[in-house]
Amino acid sequence: MSIRLDDVPGQNLTPGSTKQDVVLNSHPVMVVPNTKEFLSFFEAYEAGGLKRVAHLAAHPRVAKIGLEAQQHPTCHLDIPYWSTTPYLFGPGRAVKYVTRPCSTRTSTMPPELTDHYLRDALPVHLAQDDACFDFMIQFQVDSHRMPIEDASVEWKEEESPYRPVARIRIPRQRIDDDVRVKACEEIAFNPWYCLAEHRPLGNMNRARKIIYETVSQFRRESRQ
Repeated sequence: MSIRLDDVPGQNLTPGSTKQDVVLNSHPVMVVPNTKEFLSFFEAYEAGGLKRVAHLAAHPRVAKIGLEAQQHPTCHLDIPYWSTTPYLFGPGRAVKYVTRPCSTRTSTMPPELTDHYLRDALPVHLAQDDACFDFMIQFQVDSHRMPIEDASVEWKEEESPYRPVARIRIPRQRIDDDVRVKACEEIAFNPWYCLAEHRPLGNMNRARKIIYETVSQFRRESRQ
């Protein structure tokens, strides 16, 4: 899930931008703690075969998180999302972001889980009903149990409650026409479209700045 606010006044970390982006994942933690281990995991995963098996065997915690992250939700609009990485919340405070669905409608699981069943469920939901999410923040209250640099450690809700600060309403609409699909393909989110007061924290976020810019440029060039 990605959220964008436009025309946000203030000092932006990306010169010339007035956007504030929030990028979230469908699991509360990253599969690996840092960028170095992410590269090692990615190379082993892409190699496949024995190299992938050997890497997972040598890193059982990575394998455990990966298994826990595998899920088959009924619809993108029926599940919570987490930033997984922390962000500054003004001077001297860090938070993670969480969204939780507050819609009364949930989709039903199809009899067959095709490769595109989630893509099919989204326009059906929004053709029939609104959707909504509560946007929440979670403060870091212990630097050891809630580290900044280890993205594989969950900040437990029972230790630091999620605090609702806004509600996102997605009105009923058609989203599968050609104009919407084209507009979606042309959007590029980046957590570094951000006010200085909400700066991304941790090594994963520092790497994202370069990676997201590079991927965005590649997508623009591939459409030309």
